[in-house]
Amino acid sequence: MSFGLERPAELDPVTAAELDQLVVSIRAQIESEHDDDGRHLPFQDYAPEWSAGSEAPSLGIGTVRGRWARRGTEILFRMELVIGDTTTTGVGAWGFTLPVRPKERGNVFVATFEDVSADSEPPGSAKNPERGNNAAGTLIRVRSAAGAAVTSAVPFTWASGDVLRIQGTYEGVAE
Repeated sequence: MSFGLERPAELDPVTAAELDQLVVSIRAQIESEHDDDGRHLPFQDYAPEWSAGSEAPSLGIGTVRGRWARRGTEILFRMELVIGDTTTTGVGAWGFTLPVRPKERGNVFVATFEDVSADSEPPGSAKNPERGNNAAGTLIRVRSAAGAAVTSAVPFTWASGDVLRIQGTYEGVAE
């Protein structure tokens, strides 16, 4: 049965092996927040923009925040969305912005979803699409481990206290 909905090409599923490899790689990179000389990288704040397909979300008393650092052309980032009592999650696939435009598109990042009511943290991923509505090149789309676009009801129905985290590294454009 078809409901007239098409899955955007940029949401092709990531295999479990690819996701496992990403998790190991990203954790190692994020945990080593030091430059080649052993100095701590100067992380700075950024405000990720949160969007949804056809109806914009509203933070209300929720929060969305990010931190990032540059090591040469390599960008390390992490961002977090916390749903508040008055947050509305919009309609359609969620997207967030990166702190720096990537040199190339198609980067894949690690995402985790924390469902506080079920005490679960299913994994997911985020991708900087190579096609579609991404003229600035900084948009990332989020998806569940099964490859479904993250929405107000995927991977679970989001409620107050639930958390989305995305982190990763990519090559950014020169300063």
